[in-house]
Amino acid sequence: MTFYNYLDEMQNLCLRASNAFKVIKPEDPLLSDVYAAAEEGFFRKKQNCLTADAGAPAGEIKTKRLEEFKKTVQDWETKAAYALKEQNEGGRR
Repeated sequence: MTFYNYLDEMQNLCLRASNAFKVIKPEDPLLSDVYAAAEEGFFRKKQNCLTADAGAPAGEIKTKRLEEFKKTVQDWETKAAYALKEQNEGGRR
């Protein structure tokens, strides 16, 4: 995985995390805002990344961190999906 791919994946995961927290904790937007800011930060870092750095390997530590974060975001998205399902079912009754 290149450093640019790492930044791109992290940007995407932060956006997904932000969206999940909008559903999980709509009354407390702090975490959603934090991940939205992180998403923007990764976007800017991608924009400013030098070509030599972009093609360099991300490294084992970043790759491992990315995989762990991906699993965490998937868990948050699952919780958000169940919360939306409950809301939709509650509205039908």
